[in-house]
Amino acid sequence: MENKNSVLTPSALTGTLTFMLTDLEGSTSLWEAYPQKMKGLLARHDQIIENAAAQNAGLVIKPRGEGDGRFVVFGRATDALLAADAIQQALAKEPWPVPKNIRVRIALNTGEAELRDGDFYGPTVNRCARLRSITHGGQTILTQVTYGLVQETMPEGFTFLDLGEHKLKDISRAERIYQLISPGLPADFPPLRTPKRLLQNMPVTLTSFIGRQKELVEVKHRLTTRRLITLSGPGGVGKTRLATQSASAAMEHFPDGGWMIDLTSIANPTQVTQITMTTLGIYEDGCCNPFEKLAYFFQDKKMLLILDNCEHVLTGVTRMVQVLLENTAQLTILATSREPLGVVGETILFISPLSRPKIEEKVSLEAMMAYEAVPLC
Repeated sequence: MENKNSVLTPSALTGTLTFMLTDLEGSTSLWEAYPQKMKGLLARHDQIIENAAAQNAGLVIKPRGEGDGRFVVFGRATDALLAADAIQQALAKEPWPVPKNIRVRIALNTGEAELRDGDFYGPTVNRCARLRSITHGGQTILTQVTYGLVQETMPEGFTFLDLGEHKLKDISRAERIYQLISPGLPADFPPLRTPKRLLQNMPVTLTSFIGRQKELVEVKHRLTTRRLITLSGPGGVGKTRLATQSASAAMEHFPDGGWMIDLTSIANPTQVTQITMTTLGIYEDGCCNPFEKLAYFFQDKKMLLILDNCEHVLTGVTRMVQVLLENTAQLTILATSREPLGVVGETILFISPLSRPKIEEKVSLEAMMAYEAVPLC
């Protein structure tokens, strides 16, 4: 293919540009393990990146990293995306002379930058560098502004996974980050290496929590000592409210936050896993079964998962809970159900209705206020 980059110079690229920063994952360990092969390996690595850049109207400025990173500038965001995909595809197919996979992190960001002495500087480039530092080998991520430019001209077969907002080191404004999903390339990666933040969708309670202080203490304690707790009792008894209040009280025990999955709207037990993945924002790509993807999501997280209103889809809940408990080490599950789940290791707390006076009972106002249900009337 003709080299579109043959006449490009930094001064020829002006205005709003898209910047690409790459980095070879684990280069230090590669040098330690294969010192004789690394020179040729890096030369081929450089050639792949430079060829992809040239074929997509990009200009390689100079290395940015510890000798194995590349800094490439593009006039069009779509060209940068095509180059990133070409790099990852070529690296994945290359018959490398070492048993360890050669994987590169790629980050894309779009904006203006200052050209000085043949190089680009400024906040746009700095943000791109921060993005690269949180990425995993084989993964391509881009900022919201770059995503906005490429989604209308996205090549066929490309999709994007919304990774949510992340705080980047030394940068005040959080960044919404997207991952490129391309045919033939891995789509599953560990969480981005950003500072820990609470991942949760717990409902905000607008009313006071009345009664059940004894149960609240008990559930909070169980959440810190057991991995599966089920609040069981008749409908309308207050299981959901007790679950959310207990979760809020125990949240400091879960540094990775908590998620609540409301199962009320589904009728088929086979939909339990699907609604859980949708709530968590987990992408379905057909490569891994849903249970594997869920277990992977929770694998390295100390997190609380609330499954609310389980009784009508109990078989689906039971199967998913068993898989998650068997394949994660730190996940805690709190379920609400009219009947127990029946899973090994389950701690069942039966929730009774709040105490209230009998209709025919004559009690003083002071005595009546001692009943838990009275303040709710």
